[in-house]
Amino acid sequence: MKTKADREIIARLKTLGAVAYDLVLPETKAMSSVIHPGEKLLGVVYGRYKDDRDGTVSRGVLIATDQRVVLLNKKPLFTQNDEFAYRTIGGVEYTRVWPAGTVTLHNRMGDIHVRTFNRKCAETFVAAIEPNLVGQ
Repeated sequence: MKTKADREIIARLKTLGAVAYDLVLPETKAMSSVIHPGEKLLGVVYGRYKDDRDGTVSRGVLIATDQRVVLLNKKPLFTQNDEFAYRTIGGVEYTRVWPAGTVTLHNRMGDIHVRTFNRKCAETFVAAIEPNLVGQ
């Protein structure tokens, strides 16, 4: 049974451009345990990511809230989430080559590249992050 927080997250994800496939992913189901009460969900990017910090390649989701950015990776036996304060993020960009695109989050620890097929989510994510960056 879904909680009220789960239902609110699903409704918000739909407005951000998440498709039916995104909504059944394990990362979506784990989001309610990652997003703090009172935190506003601003954007998400689902896809395969490469983390330059340690060379990890996996599937996951980048989550932008009004307070931070979270990289969430949920697998059957573990959940990994890395949190980034906006002050540590140097920039974000979206490059697109039909039909896929890549969102790159530049931060002090190393870049994270997420390859995605959901253009609306990617563009919404970038638009949500840019106003929160320090010095922008």
